Amino acid sequence: MASEDLAKIQQQIRILKDSDSNNAEKANAARSLENLADSPEKRLAVECAGGVPPLVELLNDGDDFAKGQAAEVLYVLAKDRQVAKTIVACGGREALEALAEDPRDDETVKWGSDLARKALKRLPEETKELMEIREHVQVLKDPKADDDKKRKAASGLGIVAYGEEKIQLAVEAEGALPLLVALLRDGGDRTKYEAALTLGTLAEDNSQVAQAIEACGGREPLEALAQDPRDGDMVKLGRDYAQDVLKLLPQPRRSRESRPNPVQVVKALESGTSDEQCKAAEQLGKWAATSDEKRAAIRQAGGCEGLVALVVNGGEAAKWHAARALRNLANHPEAKESILKADGIAILTPIAKHGRGKVKEAASEALNLLSLADAKAKPAPVDTKPAA
Repeated sequence: MASEDLAKIQQQIRILKDSDSNNAEKANAARSLENLADSPEKRLAVECAGGVPPLVELLNDGDDFAKGQAAEVLYVLAKDRQVAKTIVACGGREALEALAEDPRDDETVKWGSDLARKALKRLPEETKELMEIREHVQVLKDPKADDDKKRKAASGLGIVAYGEEKIQLAVEAEGALPLLVALLRDGGDRTKYEAALTLGTLAEDNSQVAQAIEACGGREPLEALAQDPRDGDMVKLGRDYAQDVLKLLPQPRRSRESRPNPVQVVKALESGTSDEQCKAAEQLGKWAATSDEKRAAIRQAGGCEGLVALVVNGGEAAKWHAARALRNLANHPEAKESILKADGIAILTPIAKHGRGKVKEAASEALNLLSLADAKAKPAPVDTKPAA
């Protein structure tokens, strides 16, 4: 997309956000965005530049003509599934429904209502189960949520996904697995037990989820919980469930070919051809998913820095493998530190926000783990200004 088109998109969004803009000016800005959003790339650019929330706000607060114009541009933007999801997340469904059901006998209102109904047909179905999953995941992500709230959220995910493969996959897609694995490490005894129980529920008869638990570093904390020698009802329950989940995970291969040689692979990562770099990132990601020992070896060989650099300079496939490897490495404290020192958060943030497809998902998962670690590692700033 040409830089001048992006500049035009950003200018129209500034008008929509400006509290001094009147209804006519905002309606014209919405109309301009509709004309600009004539390709998938440009529709995604409108979403990434923050255009959806002010359009939804215009649906709620604008005059009849401005509402109709907002509905029309949302109808166009919703051709892109990613943007359609953002419209739902910003409250667009409710605003469009209100406009679609406006009973007034007025030509402008009827025009807007018709566009709102068309836009609604393009929005993804919001099932009760999906809304529950998102609510629970938000609690698990919230750094202010206490252990008891996170325990209940973990339990809620297990309840909503029990016996339903489709919902189990939805839980994985919403990024819950790394958060549940984090609870295995950091939660209280009862929370660890609930996290293990939920992971078992998700992985039961679902090999894709079982592989994802392995990939996000679940084996080590499950093994630690399964070997906890302490007495206590919650400890015993956690130990039993962790042992059950471990049986569901894919068994690690033990062969000479799978023994890591991180120094050689990291060298290929740094100086190989594009294809060699991609294969090196893929190999490091696989190793990083298996054990802390291998994650430490990758860190010592300089793999963290090389992977962060590849996320910036590699092709799409290489970026995906690099982001996945960083996600797996982020489960190791010293590797996390190396990634943070290499500006991993600053580099992954725009990809998690503006990227697409698998690269965006992998970057978001890695960023979530790194952000949690960084928030714990850095104390809140202290106000050193003298009292007035």
